[in-house]
Amino acid sequence: MTFNESLSDKFLSIPRDWMELGYKSYFDCVEGEGLKYIKFIESIEEFDLGQNAILGALDKQSLLQVVKEFYSSLMRVLSEYLDKGSPHLAYKAFDESFGIRDNIISTPRQLGFFLDYKDMFPYAYRLRSVTNPSIDEMFHVPFHKREKISSFRYSIPGYPTLYLSNCIYLAFRELNCPNYDDLYAVKIQQRFSSQRESLLDMRNQPLFFQDEYKYKYLARWLLIMSCSVIVCYPKEPFRPEYIIPQITLQWVKNNMLSGNNKILGVCYSSSKIDMDKGGFIGEFYNVALPIQLANKFGHCEMLKSKFWLTKPISFKDVLSQNINAKRQSQAISINLNGTQVDYINTDFGKIEEALEQAPFNEYYFVGETKLDHST
Repeated sequence: MTFNESLSDKFLSIPRDWMELGYKSYFDCVEGEGLKYIKFIESIEEFDLGQNAILGALDKQSLLQVVKEFYSSLMRVLSEYLDKGSPHLAYKAFDESFGIRDNIISTPRQLGFFLDYKDMFPYAYRLRSVTNPSIDEMFHVPFHKREKISSFRYSIPGYPTLYLSNCIYLAFRELNCPNYDDLYAVKIQQRFSSQRESLLDMRNQPLFFQDEYKYKYLARWLLIMSCSVIVCYPKEPFRPEYIIPQITLQWVKNNMLSGNNKILGVCYSSSKIDMDKGGFIGEFYNVALPIQLANKFGHCEMLKSKFWLTKPISFKDVLSQNINAKRQSQAISINLNGTQVDYINTDFGKIEEALEQAPFNEYYFVGETKLDHST
């Protein structure tokens, strides 16, 4: 197996289901799959992609060493949390492993250099299953309602976070496919595009353009896998599958400034979609943006200043109209009941199309103030 062939190998398919794989726990899954991944890297033919000023040698032996370090770091984090009952020590172990201490090559190389970042999106979507929501209700949970914030994969319990999806279908799946009654959607547009603002890229199928990014993906794959394990007991209060992703989000929140970039949140693939089932073509990812400025009431002023929202539109009302989707979404096709369907022919494509047409395409600030394009 060559270096490039390894990137399309079935072994890298995510998400993992530890119960289906025969493990006794999430911890055993990360440990077992980690050891398998080390053997997977060992099975790659020798390669040499040259030298990188920050990453050092981009060859097989260096990759293998970095993967082993990722494995040891993740097992240490889980051990601190599960064996010692010390979430703060688990976070400290994560920060010591992935925090960048300086911009020089060290031995062993700093794992933080193998993390990657994606530019902020120009727009995204958010759905809620409520009755006639206001624009404000389509934003993050307000500060004075923190008690409503439960534990999610990328979350800090009680800490408001804005969750978005790059397409309506994925947002629908994240809500566990609710009935169309009282289901509303908004499009959220970034106000100012800045190359200095980015997201920690935790997608399991990123787009590759250079060997360096391929190498870094293989280097950090164990971290991505650990954050993408399916919850096997969704009705139980504690979900160990959330340990690593929650610590990851907390780490991002505490390390928003990284070099010349400002890291606003995390971009990640959904565990609700199995891309290997076929029919899914395009990009499908979520975004988690933790608040930046806390307050006693209302919403984060920093996040409010970065985005405009359309008014919420009702699935039921929009789909009762004769709307034909014309614009291609980031999602090209999806699997519906075992059949591949072009996205523009689905209800979800029609909702996205409606959000591009008047009067639904008018933007507002959080607080219901309409955007005036003349200013």
